[in-house]
Amino acid sequence: MRFLTPLLFAVIAFCAVACKDNKASAEVDPEELLDRPVETVDIKEGTGEAMAEGYRCSITYSGKLAGGEIPFETNGTKDAEGKPTKAPYMVVIGSLRSIPGLEKGLIGMKKGGERTIKIPWQMGYGKAGSPDGNIPAKADLEFTVTLLDFAKPGEDSKFDFEEIRAGSGRAVKDGDTVSVHYRASYPNGMIFDDSRKRGEKGTPYTFRVGAYDAIQGVDYGVRGMKVGGIRKLWIPPMLVFGESGYSVIQGGQIIYVDVELLHIK
Repeated sequence: MRFLTPLLFAVIAFCAVACKDNKASAEVDPEELLDRPVETVDIKEGTGEAMAEGYRCSITYSGKLAGGEIPFETNGTKDAEGKPTKAPYMVVIGSLRSIPGLEKGLIGMKKGGERTIKIPWQMGYGKAGSPDGNIPAKADLEFTVTLLDFAKPGEDSKFDFEEIRAGSGRAVKDGDTVSVHYRASYPNGMIFDDSRKRGEKGTPYTFRVGAYDAIQGVDYGVRGMKVGGIRKLWIPPMLVFGESGYSVIQGGQIIYVDVELLHIK
């Protein structure tokens, strides 16, 4: 017989679900059902919009075991000159790409704010601990987080800019070939590319506008500039290299690019 009758199919499906549910119930650790909330304490109040579901947050953090003193991980390290050595960590609230307690703890934060987030193990690494073994099973965690910047839901493909200095002459338009000096950094101030530090005297970058010889955020951001002008571009990840990143640019990051327009052809 090629097809099951609807009634027989329903009986089999019901039995399969029931058996699965019974097995799952038998494996549940009672402690996992405890309703232990994420606790937050604001150290410094930020300004502007409060973070909510779907916001992409650029943060620095230090994480330790609850009651411990030595962090098991931090991305706020700096070198001898006080310059950041690691890129910010990107968290999209509600995506479950990070531990659930951290995502939930960011809700309500504002740009520039600093917060302590206490996470019960049920919303951390669970009863297994972390895959690398640094965090044991059923370990409560405590994070200190600073919110550097954010992108709103649905605005991963919108850029913004600040006009630092107006240039002179005609404005850049689609199809022009331009030469620029630029410096690219993450919201924590870590510079990952600087055209002025290429070679002995620096090497300007030349590209044709509209041909996507540059990342989209820069291609869009130079339009309307005049020679001698300087802009600070705010570029979300979808106008960089998306979630995957490329070369020196980490995936999923918001970046800032300071651009000085040198020539138009």
